[in-house]
Amino acid sequence: IVKVEVKCLAKDINNTNVYFGNGNKIVNVHGNDKVTNKFVVGNSYLLYGALNVHNFRPGLEYVYSSSLDKDIEFFIDNLEVKKASEFYNYTYETDKYDSYPNYSKLFETPYVIEGYVNSYIKDGKEYIVLEDKYNENYYSTYQNARSAKSVFFVNENYIKLTASNSKYCPIYEHLEKGTKLKVVVFPYLWNSQKYPQVYCYYFEEL
Repeated sequence: IVKVEVKCLAKDINNTNVYFGNGNKIVNVHGNDKVTNKFVVGNSYLLYGALNVHNFRPGLEYVYSSSLDKDIEFFIDNLEVKKASEFYNYTYETDKYDSYPNYSKLFETPYVIEGYVNSYIKDGKEYIVLEDKYNENYYSTYQNARSAKSVFFVNENYIKLTASNSKYCPIYEHLEKGTKLKVVVFPYLWNSQKYPQVYCYYFEEL
């Protein structure tokens, strides 16, 4: 069991994981399906958790937390810049030691990706991805987006988009504009379908 003072940065789409940070380090905290209700994004907490590893991703299993009056600082300046395609270098193979230490280390810090927004279609709905080169055409399947070495966003308002809810996706307008973006991401997982998933924390136009 460890005790840390951290700021709540983001919550994932399944309500079971919360991102925390201090300085420029991040940690993913897992709990039951109500754990996200305990935290407000932007607030600081004293957090107790059990060190764990899930699918070779290090993190904490939630034990207990209390609010802090002081603000824990979290910085996104001077982060390492990676291409979207570089995230395909971070994979693992079960039971092969040499394949996962590098992968596990990926989840300790945020990164910057400089790239272009695109999307793929699944069951008639749009899913947002980020890639190295601008492509004016969307992908008809996730396999095509994977072949282009895109990273896949997992934010709740970046997936399963329709004509009515796409307006709530902060990054959606850049899909048609073709502007190059600087995006701060938290690595989320190497998906079982063999593509990298990331959580968009912040973005701006370049």
